[in-house]
Parts: sequence; C-alpha cells; structure tokens
Amino acid sequence: MSAKIPMRHILKQGRVIAALGETALSAAWQGLRPGKKKHPDDLARSLFAGRLPPRDPVLLRDYLEYIGADVEAYRGLVPPHLFAQWAMPYLSRTLRGLSYPMLRILNAGCRLELAAPLPAACAMRVSAQLEQVEDNGQRAIIHMRAVTGTDEAPEAVVARVSAIVPLRSRGKDEGEGRSKTKPEFLVPGDAKVAARWELGPRDGLNFSLLTGDFNPVHWSRLYAKAFGFRNNILHGYNAMGRTMEFLHREVFGGNIHALRVFEAKFTRPLPLPATVTLFLKGQQVYVGDAVGERAYLVGSFEPRS
Repeated sequence: MSAKIPMRHILKQGRVIAALGETALSAAWQGLRPGKKKHPDDLARSLFAGRLPPRDPVLLRDYLEYIGADVEAYRGLVPPHLFAQWAMPYLSRTLRGLSYPMLRILNAGCRLELAAPLPAACAMRVSAQLEQVEDNGQRAIIHMRAVTGTDEAPEAVVARVSAIVPLRSRGKDEGEGRSKTKPEFLVPGDAKVAARWELGPRDGLNFSLLTGDFNPVHWSRLYAKAFGFRNNILHGYNAMGRTMEFLHREVFGGNIHALRVFEAKFTRPLPLPATVTLFLKGQQVYVGDAVGERAYLVGSFEPRS
C-alpha cells in the first residue's frame, strides 16, 4: 500500500483549492442567470497567464516518492506530470462562464508534449486557454491547453487536457470517459504484464494533498456513491504519473528525459481500494484488471529520436 501523505501539504494548495471553489461558484451563478451564459467560442479567445515561484522542494520530494519516481534522477528538476498542481488555477479560470455543474467534472485524459526540462529553482511561466467544448446533451467534453515554461524555454511542457461533465445521471460505475466499451479501450490479449500496483482507500486523499485536486469524488466515499460510483475513485493523473515513471525506470533505463510525448485517456473510473496491472504492447500502455477486459487508462508514448 502507498505511504500516508502528510496532511500539512494541504497548506501548500491554497491557490488550487481557491480556483476550484471559484469555478464551482461561477458555474452555479451562471446557472441562476441563464441570460448571462457565455458561448464557448467567446471564452476560447481568453488566455490566462502568470508567473509562479519555484515549487516547494518538500512537496516535490514527497510527490516523487509517492508516484514511484527516482528522486535522485529529478534532482534540480520538476516532474512534468505534476503540471496540474500549478496549472489548475489557470485551467479553472478558462471554465468560468460555462454553465455546467462543475462539481461533477472528471478528468478524461491528457496529452503531454515535453520539449525541455523544468528547473526546480526557476520561476515558471504558465498559461491556459479553453480550446473547445463538445456538448451532446448527455455530457460535455471540455478541451483545454496549458503551457508551462521558463524564460529560456517558454513552451517546455504543453498539456492538452480533456475533462467530462456528465449532464444526466450516470449508471453505477459508468466510465470517466465513455459509457459504452469500444475495442480500443480493452486490454489487448497480447499485451504484456509490466507492473502491478496496490492502491489503498486513502490514495485519493494522498494525491489530493500532493496536487490540490480536492474533487470529493476522489476522497469521499459518500460523495462518490451519490454520483453512482461504488467507492471514491483514483485520480486519472495518479495512474498517468505512475505509468510515466515506470517507463522512465524500466523501459528507458532510468532516463527521465526519454519521453517526447505521453498521451492518456481515462476510460473508466477506478474505485479504491484496488490492485491493478500495467500492461505494455509496443508503444501502447493499459492500466486494467486483466487482458480482454476494459481498461481504466489507455495511453501511448513517443520517445525522443
């Protein structure tokens, strides 16, 4: 089971928590004022940007240890898959003006494009923008873009993020991504077992403390059950970070700079506690229970040439 993350890390997540709360309040207010709703195309023109101080070194160390990374390999560097911890306040601002029930929002996937390392001692330049909203009446899929860089490398890490807001009641344990299983979301029969992870009931809270993503669906069993899940569910970014670090360690011989692109779709919620398997097939990755069954995460990676 994963180690218990100190509760004191919540004191370092004020910006993220405040941003999520303001976005939820904004969405509720927009729902009460139907005449004031903004069209997604209008919101997509807005770019939110800022400059942030270096990340807290204790938080970075605890996150790296928790996610299974080689702490020494990241000496002086920030792991790019932690991007949501500093980008979330800007991503949240892109959602303000949308009249969706943001308390129900779930991460649906992410594409990380890694152009340069992020030095831990440097200030970071961060920007975010809404790109597109797909609304079919049953759910809204929101696409956003977040860019993190430094003065020397303005676009060191580009994250294309997708989130889903269910607009109708979901059935029990309906997926974070799609309600119907597609063949590409199944673990292939010829995929190879790469690793197994034991995840405890507290892992949702652990990751919330490290990233600031305190959506109650990840740490409150009662809240999760109210939305049709049998228990609180793992953050998709938790599985993504674990997968990337496995690739660094086992596929690329400890080279944390080997990946150029990592893309993941969170195709099914993962109730906690759980024991799950990471599968590999070429440059495809799957997190699931067994071959032939529906995966929780389906991803792909591209190494540097």
